[in-house]
Amino acid sequence: MESLPPSAGSPGRLAWRAWVDGNESSKLDVYHAWIVEDLEYGVVRILTQESQIGQPAAKLAATKPNPMLNGHQEWLDSLVSFTKQKQNTLS
Repeated sequence: MESLPPSAGSPGRLAWRAWVDGNESSKLDVYHAWIVEDLEYGVVRILTQESQIGQPAAKLAATKPNPMLNGHQEWLDSLVSFTKQKQNTLS
């Protein structure tokens, strides 16, 4: 795991790697990173990218609805909801 908080003029970074050793059909390698930037006017931008390598990842990518895309969207929606609630308590 890698963690670097944002600072003035420099984005923060959070990243992790996970893997499953195995044969050709079960081996999996995952890397996920987030870049967190403090922008003007109290705006925060979060960029995220994930790489999944292996047959289990390929099968998951073909699943409809896609659980990874839906899970990431739920995470982002939760961040927005939490932020709005926090802003309301500070007002």
